[in-house]
Amino acid sequence: QASHVKGQRVTDEVAPRLMMTNPVMEGLGNAKTIRNNNSSRFGKHFDIQFSANGIILGAETSVYLLEKPRICQHLEGERNYHIFYMLAKSPQDIRKAAGITKWQDYYILNQKGTVAEVTTWNDEKE
Repeated sequence: QASHVKGQRVTDEVAPRLMMTNPVMEGLGNAKTIRNNNSSRFGKHFDIQFSANGIILGAETSVYLLEKPRICQHLEGERNYHIFYMLAKSPQDIRKAAGITKWQDYYILNQKGTVAEVTTWNDEKE
């Protein structure tokens, strides 16, 4: 339902933008584990601000308990956070501009027993 606040369609603008944060948060904080190809390795809390009429005005996200040791080392059969593979497998022009080489060149992505490919996740597409 569209609502107007000072001439703006607030709900129509804010709600989709809030939903668009999920893939970004998943890329930064999710990783493949032995049991789950897209396992959340952190907690997140959303505070959503509403008007007196129940219209979404904005939101704030808090992140906590990020599994920091995973960056340096993870179990055999697992992999690091998705974002690292996404960047290393991004289009060549993006990698070149950022100075990123192939994922195999990075210890955090290429440890013994690391699983670089996930069948339910497409690093290039994501």
